[in-house]
Amino acid sequence: MKFEKGNKFGSRSKRGQAKITIELKERLKDLQGDVYEAMKQGIKEREFQYIKLWFEYYYGKPKQSLDVKQTNIKPLEISFNYTPEEKDKRIKELIDEYND
Repeated sequence: MKFEKGNKFGSRSKRGQAKITIELKERLKDLQGDVYEAMKQGIKEREFQYIKLWFEYYYGKPKQSLDVKQTNIKPLEISFNYTPEEKDKRIKELIDEYND
């Protein structure tokens, strides 16, 4: 199977994105001193968002983790041999166990 050159579905060029980023950085370069001064002033005034931002840049953002362990999970019993009365009783027991 031979592939045709280019993408007929029109994916975006990464070079175009890089060019835009470079142009934007060049335009914003003149504001760099003002940004540093504003950040310095915010830190001196003890404003939390400026201090937090400084720590994140200086030391790096802490890794975010999520603890997904649950210790109170009981295995679910499944049986198809219950009579309707036994089934209703078992469902009530399971609900009570879950709510405890």
